[in-house]
Amino acid sequence: MLYSKESIHKIVQSTQHPVVQKYLEEFLVLLRDKIDEYTTELTDQSLSCPPALSPLDIIDGRLKEFVRLHHLDFIRAIRYRIHKFKADIHEKQLGKELSYYFSNVDQLEPINRLTSI
Repeated sequence: MLYSKESIHKIVQSTQHPVVQKYLEEFLVLLRDKIDEYTTELTDQSLSCPPALSPLDIIDGRLKEFVRLHHLDFIRAIRYRIHKFKADIHEKQLGKELSYYFSNVDQLEPINRLTSI
């Protein structure tokens, strides 16, 4: 019961109100039927598809676990860097002590020779 564009234009411009009212009522019924048909079709399609999203509590739990794991990884990375930094400092201190010791040993030998004269 669809009308062509020309016939719709003629009906809407008509001064015969009962004709316009009848057309609009028929058109509304047609639209309602199409909406019902599409709603039924979409409902049938949605029943055959798995749900796209998990419930919010599952998503929330997974996000909390994700944050917890990244927090642990971040702490582990920080501890590794602190340990490496302390090891580097210790290595530099040992290097200074050894260079000081060897410079003193080199100085001791001439002092011992001078005192033995």
